[in-house]
Amino acid sequence: MSTEIQFVGSRPPQEGITPPLLSVNDISVFFGPVQVLDGVNLAVWPGERVCILGSNGSGKSTTLKAIAGLVKPKSGTVSLGTERIDTLDPSQVVRRHLSLVPQGRRVFYDQTVEANLLLGAHTRKDKGGIKADIEGVCQRFPRLGERRKQLAGSLSGGEQQMLSIGRSLMARPNFMMLDEPSLGLSPVAIQDLFRGLAQLSAEGMTMLVVEQLASHALNLADRGYVLDQGRVVAMGTVEELRSSGAVMEAYLGKASG
Repeated sequence: MSTEIQFVGSRPPQEGITPPLLSVNDISVFFGPVQVLDGVNLAVWPGERVCILGSNGSGKSTTLKAIAGLVKPKSGTVSLGTERIDTLDPSQVVRRHLSLVPQGRRVFYDQTVEANLLLGAHTRKDKGGIKADIEGVCQRFPRLGERRKQLAGSLSGGEQQMLSIGRSLMARPNFMMLDEPSLGLSPVAIQDLFRGLAQLSAEGMTMLVVEQLASHALNLADRGYVLDQGRVVAMGTVEELRSSGAVMEAYLGKASG
């Protein structure tokens, strides 16, 4: 797919007034000789819900992995507040209260629900707080509470996604990134998932979401970026993205239905 549109919507209203929570500045990522990201820029302000959209192979997941420290940019910087984090390892990024809910859920199937939640708190030492947070996750997701001693592999896809989000919450993030959270879920589970994400946002969680189902992502988000071949080719509010027929047809068409 070509990158001919080059549509850019209005700048975020906070720009120039308050500093962003996350700044991704001109990052490029290579896997061997193959360039996957080519000068990606994006920003997220505290309390925002921002989505990254695009076709398969456009660089969406790699962008999240670069922010989380799982891959290292060849050039460019990633900052959380005023601190550069592109030089940190993933556990150090988590300690800055930024967490990633990975694509495919990545739960430990042979461990119990409770053990998976405990693994989410591996950077913490406050045993009392960890115990209280497990109770909090089970209250937020009652089905996890009911299955607390079950193996994670026995859960449905929707329940495993709840567990993946709950495990992420155990690190006490104020910024959560989610990579294709609806992947492999039933329509009912997807509706439950996005209701839960909207509730987290209402409680103050800042979010950056990669999602193939553009309609769900745009219903959740305040703003969005569209990637194609490792480049940002469109950005703007969800209303601007929806109203751009060229963007919808070229990049969001089938995914938005």
